[in-house]
Amino acid sequence: MRPHFMLASLSAIIVMLAFSVTAEVSGYSMVEVYPDGLAVVEYHLKVETVPSRVSLRAPPQAILVSVYVDGEPVAYDYDAASGSLSFAATASRVLVRVYTPALTSKEGILWRLNLGPLEYTTMITLPRESITVSVKPEQYNVRIIEGKVYLEFSPGATVSIEYVTVPATATPPPTTPPPPAPTQPEKREWPPLWAILALIIVGLAIVAAIILVLRRSKTPAGALIEVETETLDERDKQIIETIKSRGELTASEIMRITGIPKTPLYRKLEKLEKLGLITSALKAGVKVYRLKKEVV
Repeated sequence: MRPHFMLASLSAIIVMLAFSVTAEVSGYSMVEVYPDGLAVVEYHLKVETVPSRVSLRAPPQAILVSVYVDGEPVAYDYDAASGSLSFAATASRVLVRVYTPALTSKEGILWRLNLGPLEYTTMITLPRESITVSVKPEQYNVRIIEGKVYLEFSPGATVSIEYVTVPATATPPPTTPPPPAPTQPEKREWPPLWAILALIIVGLAIVAAIILVLRRSKTPAGALIEVETETLDERDKQIIETIKSRGELTASEIMRITGIPKTPLYRKLEKLEKLGLITSALKAGVKVYRLKKEVV
Protein backbone atom coordinates (compact mmCIF):
# COMPACT_ATOMS: atom_id res chain seq x y z
CA MET A 1 0.00 0.00 0.00
CA ARG A 2 2.85 2.40 0.70
CA PRO A 3 4.23 2.43 -2.90
CA HIS A 4 0.71 3.07 -4.23
CA PHE A 5 0.28 5.96 -1.79
CA MET A 6 3.62 7.44 -2.85
CA LEU A 7 2.68 7.09 -6.55
CA ALA A 8 -0.69 8.84 -6.00
CA SER A 9 0.99 11.65 -4.08
CA LEU A 10 3.58 12.08 -6.82
CA SER A 11 0.83 12.26 -9.49
CA ALA A 12 -1.05 14.90 -7.50
CA ILE A 13 2.13 16.98 -7.18
CA ILE A 14 2.79 16.73 -10.94
CA VAL A 15 -0.78 17.93 -11.73
CA MET A 16 -0.46 20.84 -9.28
CA LEU A 17 2.86 21.87 -10.80
CA ALA A 18 1.38 21.70 -14.32
CA PHE A 19 -1.51 24.01 -13.44
CA SER A 20 0.84 26.40 -11.60
CA VAL A 21 2.87 27.07 -14.76
CA THR A 22 1.76 30.12 -16.75
CA ALA A 23 1.04 29.05 -20.32
CA GLU A 24 2.34 30.54 -23.55
CA VAL A 25 -0.70 31.79 -25.48
CA SER A 26 -1.19 33.03 -29.04
CA GLY A 27 -4.28 34.24 -30.88
CA TYR A 28 -6.30 37.36 -31.63
CA SER A 29 -9.16 39.38 -30.14
CA MET A 30 -12.32 41.00 -31.57
CA VAL A 31 -14.18 43.98 -30.06
CA GLU A 32 -17.75 44.94 -30.99
CA VAL A 33 -19.16 48.22 -29.62
CA TYR A 34 -22.93 48.68 -29.31
CA PRO A 35 -24.84 52.00 -29.62
CA ASP A 36 -25.30 52.23 -25.82
CA GLY A 37 -21.52 52.04 -25.24
CA LEU A 38 -21.42 48.39 -24.14
CA ALA A 39 -18.42 46.56 -25.60
CA VAL A 40 -18.07 42.81 -26.13
CA VAL A 41 -14.45 41.60 -26.25
CA GLU A 42 -13.76 38.10 -27.59
CA TYR A 43 -10.35 36.42 -27.21
CA HIS A 44 -9.71 33.54 -29.63
CA LEU A 45 -6.66 31.87 -28.10
CA LYS A 46 -4.43 28.86 -28.60
CA VAL A 47 -2.60 27.50 -25.55
CA GLU A 48 0.76 26.05 -26.55
CA THR A 49 1.23 23.71 -23.57
CA VAL A 50 -1.57 21.94 -21.70
CA PRO A 51 -2.51 21.47 -18.98
CA SER A 52 -1.42 24.86 -17.68
CA ARG A 53 -2.62 28.06 -16.05
CA VAL A 54 -3.65 30.92 -18.39
CA SER A 55 -3.44 34.54 -17.23
CA LEU A 56 -5.10 37.29 -19.27
CA ARG A 57 -5.35 41.08 -18.90
CA ALA A 58 -9.05 41.57 -19.71
CA PRO A 59 -11.10 44.82 -19.60
CA PRO A 60 -12.17 45.86 -16.07
CA GLN A 61 -15.69 46.29 -14.65
CA ALA A 62 -17.16 43.43 -16.70
CA ILE A 63 -20.86 42.68 -16.17
CA LEU A 64 -20.48 39.19 -17.65
CA VAL A 65 -17.48 36.92 -18.33
CA SER A 66 -17.54 33.56 -20.14
CA VAL A 67 -14.57 31.20 -20.56
CA TYR A 68 -14.74 28.14 -22.82
CA VAL A 69 -11.98 25.54 -23.18
CA ASP A 70 -12.49 23.32 -26.23
CA GLY A 71 -16.13 24.50 -26.32
CA GLU A 72 -16.90 23.69 -22.67
CA PRO A 73 -17.44 26.38 -19.97
CA VAL A 74 -14.82 26.40 -17.19
CA ALA A 75 -14.39 28.21 -13.88
CA TYR A 76 -12.20 31.30 -13.70
CA ASP A 77 -10.87 33.97 -11.34
CA TYR A 78 -11.62 37.59 -12.34
CA ASP A 79 -10.71 40.85 -10.60
CA ALA A 80 -13.20 43.51 -11.77
CA ALA A 81 -11.00 46.39 -10.59
CA SER A 82 -7.86 45.43 -12.53
CA GLY A 83 -9.34 43.14 -15.20
CA SER A 84 -6.99 40.31 -14.22
CA LEU A 85 -8.43 36.98 -15.46
CA SER A 86 -7.01 33.49 -14.96
CA PHE A 87 -8.20 29.92 -15.50
CA ALA A 88 -6.94 26.38 -16.00
CA ALA A 89 -6.66 25.17 -19.60
CA THR A 90 -6.83 21.44 -20.27
CA ALA A 91 -7.04 21.88 -24.06
CA SER A 92 -5.40 24.23 -26.53
CA ARG A 93 -8.53 25.94 -28.00
CA VAL A 94 -9.87 28.73 -25.74
CA LEU A 95 -12.60 31.34 -26.19
CA VAL A 96 -13.02 34.17 -23.64
CA ARG A 97 -15.93 36.60 -23.91
CA VAL A 98 -16.11 39.78 -21.75
CA TYR A 99 -19.02 42.26 -21.62
CA THR A 100 -18.00 45.66 -20.20
CA PRO A 101 -19.12 49.32 -20.35
CA ALA A 102 -15.70 50.52 -19.11
CA LEU A 103 -14.04 50.89 -22.53
CA THR A 104 -16.25 53.77 -23.74
CA SER A 105 -17.12 57.25 -22.50
CA LYS A 106 -19.35 60.03 -23.85
CA GLU A 107 -19.04 63.82 -23.82
CA GLY A 108 -21.96 65.55 -25.49
CA ILE A 109 -22.51 63.70 -28.76
CA LEU A 110 -18.87 62.51 -28.96
CA TRP A 111 -18.08 58.92 -27.95
CA ARG A 112 -14.57 57.73 -27.11
CA LEU A 113 -13.25 54.16 -27.13
CA ASN A 114 -9.97 53.56 -25.27
CA LEU A 115 -8.27 50.17 -25.34
CA GLY A 116 -4.75 48.94 -24.72
CA PRO A 117 -1.92 48.41 -24.67
CA LEU A 118 -3.03 45.37 -26.71
CA GLU A 119 -1.73 41.88 -25.94
CA TYR A 120 -2.87 40.41 -29.25
CA THR A 121 -3.79 41.49 -32.76
CA THR A 122 -7.17 43.18 -32.18
CA MET A 123 -10.04 43.95 -34.56
CA ILE A 124 -12.59 46.61 -33.55
CA THR A 125 -16.01 47.35 -35.07
CA LEU A 126 -18.14 50.36 -34.12
CA PRO A 127 -21.96 50.63 -34.27
CA ARG A 128 -23.37 50.72 -37.81
CA GLU A 129 -24.93 54.13 -37.12
CA SER A 130 -21.58 55.71 -36.16
CA ILE A 131 -19.24 58.10 -37.99
CA THR A 132 -15.52 57.97 -37.10
CA VAL A 133 -14.02 61.32 -36.10
CA SER A 134 -10.43 60.29 -35.26
CA VAL A 135 -8.41 57.07 -34.89
CA LYS A 136 -5.14 56.62 -33.01
CA PRO A 137 -2.72 55.14 -33.83
CA GLU A 138 -3.01 55.91 -37.54
CA GLN A 139 -1.34 52.63 -38.50
CA TYR A 140 -4.12 50.05 -38.88
CA ASN A 141 -5.74 47.79 -41.45
CA VAL A 142 -9.39 47.61 -42.50
CA ARG A 143 -11.15 44.26 -42.76
CA ILE A 144 -14.68 43.31 -43.82
CA ILE A 145 -15.92 40.32 -41.79
CA GLU A 146 -19.51 39.08 -42.17
CA GLY A 147 -20.57 42.44 -43.59
CA LYS A 148 -19.04 44.49 -40.75
CA VAL A 149 -16.09 46.89 -41.03
CA TYR A 150 -13.28 46.10 -38.56
CA LEU A 151 -10.20 48.22 -37.79
CA GLU A 152 -7.22 45.92 -37.12
CA PHE A 153 -4.44 46.99 -34.74
CA SER A 154 -1.13 45.31 -33.92
CA PRO A 155 -0.09 44.03 -30.47
CA GLY A 156 1.32 46.72 -28.18
CA ALA A 157 -0.83 49.51 -29.63
CA THR A 158 -2.85 51.82 -27.38
CA VAL A 159 -6.08 52.53 -29.26
CA SER A 160 -8.18 55.70 -28.98
CA ILE A 161 -11.16 56.15 -31.32
CA GLU A 162 -13.56 59.10 -31.33
CA TYR A 163 -16.91 58.73 -33.10
CA VAL A 164 -20.48 60.03 -33.19
CA THR A 165 -23.68 58.06 -33.71
CA VAL A 166 -26.34 59.14 -36.18
CA PRO A 167 -29.80 58.06 -34.90
CA ALA A 168 -32.09 56.39 -37.38
CA THR A 169 -35.08 58.56 -38.30
CA ALA A 170 -38.50 56.97 -38.09
CA THR A 171 -40.99 57.53 -40.94
CA PRO A 172 -44.24 59.05 -39.58
CA PRO A 173 -47.50 57.31 -40.52
CA PRO A 174 -49.28 58.77 -43.56
CA THR A 175 -51.99 61.28 -42.84
CA THR A 176 -54.65 62.88 -45.06
CA PRO A 177 -54.08 66.65 -45.24
CA PRO A 178 -57.13 68.93 -45.21
CA PRO A 179 -58.14 70.30 -48.62
CA PRO A 180 -56.80 73.80 -49.38
CA ALA A 181 -59.16 76.76 -49.25
CA PRO A 182 -60.47 77.48 -52.75
CA THR A 183 -59.75 81.18 -52.47
CA GLN A 184 -56.07 80.81 -51.44
CA PRO A 185 -53.22 79.49 -53.58
CA GLU A 186 -51.36 76.39 -52.37
CA LYS A 187 -48.30 77.19 -50.25
CA ARG A 188 -45.19 75.05 -50.15
CA GLU A 189 -43.39 74.97 -46.80
CA TRP A 190 -39.63 74.46 -46.91
CA PRO A 191 -37.62 73.09 -43.94
CA PRO A 192 -35.67 75.71 -41.99
CA LEU A 193 -32.21 76.65 -43.29
CA TRP A 194 -30.39 75.11 -40.28
CA ALA A 195 -31.99 71.72 -40.97
CA ILE A 196 -30.87 71.80 -44.61
CA LEU A 197 -27.31 72.74 -43.58
CA ALA A 198 -27.26 69.98 -40.94
CA LEU A 199 -28.30 67.37 -43.53
CA ILE A 200 -25.61 68.59 -45.93
CA ILE A 201 -22.92 68.42 -43.21
CA VAL A 202 -23.95 64.90 -42.15
CA GLY A 203 -23.96 63.77 -45.80
CA LEU A 204 -20.50 65.18 -46.40
CA ALA A 205 -19.19 63.54 -43.21
CA ILE A 206 -20.54 60.15 -44.30
CA VAL A 207 -18.95 60.51 -47.76
CA ALA A 208 -15.62 61.57 -46.19
CA ALA A 209 -15.69 58.59 -43.81
CA ILE A 210 -16.35 56.18 -46.70
CA ILE A 211 -13.50 57.68 -48.74
CA LEU A 212 -11.15 57.44 -45.71
CA VAL A 213 -12.02 53.78 -45.16
CA LEU A 214 -11.55 52.95 -48.86
CA ARG A 215 -8.17 54.73 -48.98
CA ARG A 216 -6.88 53.01 -45.86
CA SER A 217 -8.20 49.57 -46.75
CA LYS A 218 -5.67 46.86 -47.52
CA THR A 219 -6.17 43.34 -48.73
CA PRO A 220 -6.33 41.22 -45.56
CA ALA A 221 -4.03 38.29 -45.18
CA GLY A 222 -7.08 36.29 -44.13
CA ALA A 223 -8.23 35.93 -40.56
CA LEU A 224 -9.46 32.63 -39.31
CA ILE A 225 -12.92 33.22 -37.84
CA GLU A 226 -14.28 30.17 -36.13
CA VAL A 227 -18.02 29.57 -36.18
CA GLU A 228 -19.25 27.26 -33.49
CA THR A 229 -22.26 25.09 -34.30
CA GLU A 230 -24.49 24.59 -31.32
CA THR A 231 -27.70 22.67 -30.76
CA LEU A 232 -30.68 23.89 -28.79
CA ASP A 233 -31.29 22.46 -25.32
CA GLU A 234 -34.43 22.65 -23.20
CA ARG A 235 -33.58 26.09 -21.77
CA ASP A 236 -33.00 27.47 -25.28
CA LYS A 237 -36.42 26.19 -26.38
CA GLN A 238 -38.03 27.53 -23.20
CA ILE A 239 -36.63 31.04 -23.88
CA ILE A 240 -37.80 30.96 -27.52
CA GLU A 241 -41.32 29.82 -26.57
CA THR A 242 -41.52 32.50 -23.83
CA ILE A 243 -40.53 35.31 -26.22
CA LYS A 244 -42.84 33.88 -28.91
CA SER A 245 -45.84 33.94 -26.55
CA ARG A 246 -45.24 37.54 -25.39
CA GLY A 247 -43.92 39.20 -28.57
CA GLU A 248 -40.96 40.93 -26.88
CA LEU A 249 -39.45 40.78 -23.38
CA THR A 250 -36.55 42.19 -21.41
CA ALA A 251 -33.93 39.90 -19.88
CA SER A 252 -35.41 40.52 -16.41
CA GLU A 253 -38.89 39.49 -17.59
CA ILE A 254 -37.54 36.34 -19.25
CA MET A 255 -35.63 35.46 -16.08
CA ARG A 256 -38.79 35.96 -13.95
CA ILE A 257 -40.97 33.82 -16.24
CA THR A 258 -38.54 30.99 -16.96
CA GLY A 259 -36.71 30.90 -13.63
CA ILE A 260 -33.34 30.66 -15.41
CA PRO A 261 -30.58 32.35 -13.32
CA LYS A 262 -29.09 35.62 -14.59
CA THR A 263 -25.66 34.45 -15.81
CA PRO A 264 -26.89 31.32 -17.70
CA LEU A 265 -29.75 33.38 -19.14
CA TYR A 266 -27.42 36.00 -20.66
CA ARG A 267 -25.31 33.19 -22.12
CA LYS A 268 -28.42 31.62 -23.66
CA LEU A 269 -29.63 34.96 -25.09
CA GLU A 270 -26.21 35.61 -26.59
CA LYS A 271 -26.18 32.10 -28.12
CA LEU A 272 -29.67 32.49 -29.63
CA GLU A 273 -28.75 35.91 -31.09
CA LYS A 274 -25.60 34.42 -32.59
CA LEU A 275 -27.63 31.60 -34.16
CA GLY A 276 -30.00 34.18 -35.69
CA LEU A 277 -33.07 32.94 -33.82
CA ILE A 278 -33.73 36.10 -31.81
CA THR A 279 -32.80 39.75 -32.13
CA SER A 280 -32.43 42.59 -29.65
CA ALA A 281 -33.15 46.31 -29.78
CA LEU A 282 -33.26 49.32 -27.49
CA LYS A 283 -36.77 50.42 -26.58
CA ALA A 284 -37.14 53.50 -24.35
CA GLY A 285 -33.55 52.95 -23.21
CA VAL A 286 -34.15 49.27 -22.27
CA LYS A 287 -32.87 46.28 -24.25
CA VAL A 288 -35.68 43.96 -25.39
CA TYR A 289 -35.55 40.62 -27.19
CA ARG A 290 -37.77 39.49 -30.08
CA LEU A 291 -38.00 36.49 -32.37
CA LYS A 292 -36.69 36.96 -35.91
CA LYS A 293 -39.57 37.20 -38.41
CA GLU A 294 -38.51 34.06 -40.23
CA VAL A 295 -38.53 31.99 -37.00
CA VAL A 296 -41.82 30.11 -36.67
